[in-house]
Amino acid sequence: MPDDKMNLYLFEAIELRAEYDARIKLLRSLLPEARERRDRFSFHRDDEVRYVPAAGFDAAAVRGELDTLNVKRRKLNTASRRSTSRPSSTSAASV
Repeated sequence: MPDDKMNLYLFEAIELRAEYDARIKLLRSLLPEARERRDRFSFHRDDEVRYVPAAGFDAAAVRGELDTLNVKRRKLNTASRRSTSRPSSTSAASV
C-alpha cells in the first residue's frame, strides 16, 4: 500500500506487477481471438464444436479492462525503473 507521501515500496511494486500480469493473462485468454490462435496448431480440433461465450460476457468491456491494466503496468514499470536508477533512493517508487 502507498504511504502518506504516495510512495510504493519496490517489493510491493513487484507483487503488484505480478498481480497485473496474472490478470492480463487471464483476460487475454478470455477473448475470442485468443481461442482462434490457440486452435490454429491443434491437430485434434473438431470443426463441429463451437465455443460460445456466456450470455453476460462483454468482449468490449474485457478489452477496455485489459487496456487499463496494461497502462497501469507500464506506469508501475516506469516508476520502479526510476526508483532503482536513482542512487539516493533505493527503497520507494512514487506511483
